Amino acid sequence: MLGGRIFIDITDFMRTEKSWEKLKKNNPADKDPVTTRALLQLVQRSKEELVNPRERVRVGRLISYRLTRILLSAAVKYAYGKVSPFKAREKAVRLGEKIIQELKEERKTLQTVEEKLGFFQRHGSKLFEGFGIVLYVAASSTYIEKTRKIMKEHLEDTSLLQEVEKSVPHSVTTEMGMEILELAKSYDQRGKRPQARDPEMVRFLERYGHRASIELEVGVPVWREDPRYVLDLINTYIDNQNYQEGIDKFNKGKEEAEAAIQTIKRRLEEQGQPRKARKAEKLLKDFREMFGIREQSKFFVRHFLTIFREILMEVGEALVQQGRIEEKEDIFYVTTEDIRSGGDLEKKVKENREQYRLDLQRTAPRLLTSTGESIYSANMEVGENALVGIPVSPGVYEGRARILSSPEEGSKLEKGDILITAGTNPAWTPLFLKLGALVMETGGPISHGSVVAREYGLPAVAGVAGATSKIKEGQRVRINGESGQVELMGLVHP
Repeated sequence: MLGGRIFIDITDFMRTEKSWEKLKKNNPADKDPVTTRALLQLVQRSKEELVNPRERVRVGRLISYRLTRILLSAAVKYAYGKVSPFKAREKAVRLGEKIIQELKEERKTLQTVEEKLGFFQRHGSKLFEGFGIVLYVAASSTYIEKTRKIMKEHLEDTSLLQEVEKSVPHSVTTEMGMEILELAKSYDQRGKRPQARDPEMVRFLERYGHRASIELEVGVPVWREDPRYVLDLINTYIDNQNYQEGIDKFNKGKEEAEAAIQTIKRRLEEQGQPRKARKAEKLLKDFREMFGIREQSKFFVRHFLTIFREILMEVGEALVQQGRIEEKEDIFYVTTEDIRSGGDLEKKVKENREQYRLDLQRTAPRLLTSTGESIYSANMEVGENALVGIPVSPGVYEGRARILSSPEEGSKLEKGDILITAGTNPAWTPLFLKLGALVMETGGPISHGSVVAREYGLPAVAGVAGATSKIKEGQRVRINGESGQVELMGLVHP
């Protein structure tokens, strides 16, 4: 599964009734429930073709030694997080920092183009190690639901759990957003405007400058190279005078979360459930201790990619000097085989750049079967003048729609606007402090935008197929983050 899309051989996917039943019981609160629903509908439609009781998959043949090692490692990390949340959080951070330091040290030794190309072949797997960091805190993703089950047995109301998810600590992405607000406050109080060479901006870019608007694309300039997005964002907060509101809202969220945990504990005790009260308190405290680290894995992976990008740019400079490409950035439109060929690469660059432009206009299906069928969404009941998706952050909000394709377009947003977009990543997070609500075409309850929306108390709906085309710029819409309904109202002036 890549980015909410699944590529599947439907002839081999399910061979037994047991597999079919297991899929039907799949937890709806996964990364992208719309994709899961589409998969269920596909399997239901093709069930007779897929299920053959006389054939059984021999699991032993499918599990390789390497996969076994990966699964065992994942299980160990997951268990470690359950037993020692604090230590697991610290260990996850140390592991990422260790890998970054090792890559930086080896980079210093690289001299030739061939040595630099070999670097990627040796360390490409570091990306998977970076994503694996999240396994140390993965158990925390179940703690809210476990507590909800406890509360449902003894309490009528579980809404306080919404408060527990606000302002989660130890989230490097949220910390980045708060630093931007503090920078806006500092500059405004001094009557200044930010410049990339300012000491405070240099410090910020040393910490976060490896980030980019497209997090997992090595060919995209990072903030350290082009800090205009960050500078414009700070200026916007200064102009709108809403930086203090964002700071206060986040700090208030932390207080409300801690108070909610104690209220939940007290209410369970009042129902004569002291043991379950303690269990609920531990689950929720461990949740807040661990869950923020989910952002750390992508933070480190993006750091790895930035190191790779810098080395590739050095290779690009060498190729420019050799007269094989026009600009060092052209390196991102050729392969290692092209580079090693020794020939002129300008024609190849031109062809690949055009293909890349065309690919950006494509919409990837959620499911692509081996029979050639492309499935872009699940069949979902929709009312008149309404869209429907997955409710991911509670609340009802009505406002003006702003359709953005990248965070660099954030200057279009005004306070209280509803952001309509395909999906978000950590680069979008600072913009959330302006929003009234959020609608995304992809994702589910544990995707980035959904989690941050809950942290900031924004109503949000994910998995709304075609939202960026069906909702018009400036249109008034009503978002229901509890039902998943997106009601289309009327048009307003942009």
